[in-house]
Amino acid sequence: MHPSLENSANLRRHFYFALLLALGLRLLCLYFVWGPQGLDDYLDNLIPAWKFTQGLDPDLHEYRGPLYMWILAGWLRFGMSFGIEKSISLIRWVYFLQTLVSLLAVYGVYRLVRRHTDEWAARASLYLVAAHAVMPFASTRSFMESFVIGFLTLAMAALVEAQEDFAGPNSVPDRKVWAGWILLGFSTLVRFQVGVIYLGWGVYLLATRRYRQLAIGVFFGLVLIGAEILIDRGYGRYGFQTLHDYYVFNQDQSRSGVMPWYNTWLTWCGALLVPFSLVMGRHWFTAFREYKGTFLAVMLYVVTHSIYPHKEERYLFPILALSVIFLARAWSLSRKEKLTRWIFQPFFWGFNTLALAVFCLVNTQVGLIAPLGETEWLSDRVLYLDYDHQDSRDWMSIFFVRQNSVYTHPTGVPRAEEAERLWIEHPNLERVALLNSNPDWAETFRATYQSLAQKYSCTDFEEAGSFTDTLLFRMNPKFNYRRRGTFFFSCAKR
Repeated sequence: MHPSLENSANLRRHFYFALLLALGLRLLCLYFVWGPQGLDDYLDNLIPAWKFTQGLDPDLHEYRGPLYMWILAGWLRFGMSFGIEKSISLIRWVYFLQTLVSLLAVYGVYRLVRRHTDEWAARASLYLVAAHAVMPFASTRSFMESFVIGFLTLAMAALVEAQEDFAGPNSVPDRKVWAGWILLGFSTLVRFQVGVIYLGWGVYLLATRRYRQLAIGVFFGLVLIGAEILIDRGYGRYGFQTLHDYYVFNQDQSRSGVMPWYNTWLTWCGALLVPFSLVMGRHWFTAFREYKGTFLAVMLYVVTHSIYPHKEERYLFPILALSVIFLARAWSLSRKEKLTRWIFQPFFWGFNTLALAVFCLVNTQVGLIAPLGETEWLSDRVLYLDYDHQDSRDWMSIFFVRQNSVYTHPTGVPRAEEAERLWIEHPNLERVALLNSNPDWAETFRATYQSLAQKYSCTDFEEAGSFTDTLLFRMNPKFNYRRRGTFFFSCAKR
């Protein structure tokens, strides 16, 4: 590589455009898609942090570290000081934090590609990290993996630049080495799996005889060990208890589940638009070779996760921004070839545009949480009559159903008379909300609404759901039961 693009004003302009594009898409996503990707999105991250702000026991799982919870709790308190209190607003506020830190990934990619001789590939890398179909969604979830995307990408940029700056393997390191290891170390403290990247880069430095840079990494690794002990002790645990319990949990098949090794590879290859991108052929190897240090660290991360028993798609979020650099370079090298022009490019523009719209505009698990969130928006003095018995909605209810409200599960078929009787038992509650996802009760539930609407001021009769939730539910009703649509309405006294 040569520093031909390092001072390119044209590339800087594209960086600013990509930064604005990334911000705009992530703001769209956090506004329209405030539902959880998975239950962990709320139950293991957002809700414990909110409980912490309320002086409640956060009930943090023994295998979850408290650092990310403390960060979210501080951000939530900051938002509350400005009057952000409603549940949906707090969710969007947390996703806004994720949006801000995710922009570091755009800057990190810019730092990684600005020294390359291929300006087309550099520009493509910037726009891919901004607008690859999954990036806005992955960047805005309240996962630890989402939070570290930007920090990890910027860390790798600093470490790569530091390596290129030194004339020889034993040159005196500068501030970029320290900045890179510190950012990488912080990312590891937030999400343990990033430690694989930490170790991978250390092995790469050892192989390339960058001993002084490696020594700083070892030194800061010792600092990380001390920091992790202090974090655990600060939360009332013994040193390394969280890391130990995390390992035990993920080894227990009865608690975490085990997926086949190829799940990780399918996820990573899918993000790189395989099989359509395979038409780029040998150019992939050129891209991997030119970014060999970054590629080796990413590859070690993927291999490790493919071996580890418990796998989830979100585990690969931290390396998405780094991975699209390979795609951009391979695309640039092959963009004039027929297979790329006639197969990959039409697929990319069609699929990425459609998928980007879905990821940014279609809410997730709407039936599970929208009835609670939208009703809480109207009042914090509500009697919730939930005719479903989903444990997952009960777990969520502590966040959406505030202390002045009452959440119950009536037995039997929904009836207007029964709803009124229960409401009378709670005279201090100004609104009653009814929820039902049982299709066998659909007509009865609508009749109940019509009866109550004659006496009270009621909202519209709505079904909370989306076409993606419906599709996933029909594909696997037993596993995706949380995505089933839910009919709901609420009424207030006139």
